[in-house]
Amino acid sequence: LVATIVAGPQVNLAWVITGIVSESYYSIERRDATAGASFAEIATVGPNISVYEGDAGPFTAKHRYVWRIQVVGGPSDGEVSNEVAAFGGTSMGHRLRRMRY
Repeated sequence: LVATIVAGPQVNLAWVITGIVSESYYSIERRDATAGASFAEIATVGPNISVYEGDAGPFTAKHRYVWRIQVVGGPSDGEVSNEVAAFGGTSMGHRLRRMRY
C-alpha cells in the first residue's frame, strides 16, 4: 500500500493485487495514529480496483492518520495490507511513512 497526500487535503491510495482475484470488495480503513485507536471503514471499492482517492481528514501538526486496505470475500477474506501513516504541519508540509506489522 502506498499513499500520496495532495491538496485539499486528499489521500490517494494504491496497492498491488496479487494472485487470483475473487474478492467481493476492498474495505478502505482509517484510524487516528494515537495509541489504541481502532480502524474504521471509510469507503469501499469493488473487485479488481486497486486505487482509492478520498478525503484525507483534518490534517494538523498534531493530527495523524493511518490507512490500510482489507480484503472482503473470497479465499483472502480478512487479509489486510501494510499500513501507511500521514501527518501535516504548516512548515513541514505532509509526510508519509510506511508501516509494516
